[in-house]
Amino acid sequence: FPSHDTIGIGADRKMSWGMDKAQNADSKLYQRKDGTVLTGTGRGSVIQLVGEAFHLPKRKRQTVREFLLTTVREKLEEFLYKNGGLNVQGSQVDTTHTDILIVHEGELAEYNIDKEAVEAGLLSLPYTAGCGGALTLGSFSILQGGITDAATLEESMRVALRIAGEHSPGCSVENDVIIIHKEKPNDKNSPKKRNSRRVGKS
Repeated sequence: FPSHDTIGIGADRKMSWGMDKAQNADSKLYQRKDGTVLTGTGRGSVIQLVGEAFHLPKRKRQTVREFLLTTVREKLEEFLYKNGGLNVQGSQVDTTHTDILIVHEGELAEYNIDKEAVEAGLLSLPYTAGCGGALTLGSFSILQGGITDAATLEESMRVALRIAGEHSPGCSVENDVIIIHKEKPNDKNSPKKRNSRRVGKS
């Protein structure tokens, strides 16, 4: 990343509902007005459920890290139980191997949804996940030497995602990138979303 106050979040558009059912979503990135971005890998129905309907609670007297590891994890677990996203009685949703990624105030947290519970952990950047994650990270590591600003960060991420999409079964060459500039006190923050629709293929 070109500076400590710039973060790029990207995702391809492929979402899966099982071994033989998948589709390209409009986007797998869910952006909030406060600059928070949610995305995920694994079960498409769970990613959409969380992305569309889960909202972070208010943070009170906690560090951002404490907030993400405790309060958000607990609220996400409650939300999934209430909405059939965990393996409770009557739930038809298979959540195994579903990870929700949340970027909030410069921190990246991963929530692993596995059968009956949600586990949380903080991750360092850069980080990739999913079937094309290793190829994305490898491609990005070669391209990152040319990053000088937010525009070249975005372009490097789009190219890395496209390369992974072309060479990883189950991934898509269509992808989205969001660049976030972390707020300074009393500054206005306006995350800008740029879509790379139809990258590489028509």
